[in-house]
Amino acid sequence: MTNAIKFTPKCGAVTCSSLVNSDGKITFKVIDNGIGIEKDDITKVMEPFSQAATSEARGHNGTGLGLPVTKNIVELLGSTLLIESEIRVETQITVNLPTQQASSLN
Repeated sequence: MTNAIKFTPKCGAVTCSSLVNSDGKITFKVIDNGIGIEKDDITKVMEPFSQAATSEARGHNGTGLGLPVTKNIVELLGSTLLIESEIRVETQITVNLPTQQASSLN
């Protein structure tokens, strides 16, 4: 969520949502209409200390640890982090927690 806010312009939008699916899994989504991530950079930004190559992204400070740390936490919970993005249109991050994790959160 921090990256969504950081890379979305002042008049942009960041949406966070969660829902419990019919199979009991919990889906978390963060969607923004910020600068986006080039398809070739998605793998790169998931590596520690790496950042996207676009000049828009390089204009922001950061260590390049936010997404890799989030990915590791999500994987420890038995889930995956999916990034879908189109430059200057939308970035969507989705996490689906498995049923066993969802039931243990109660």
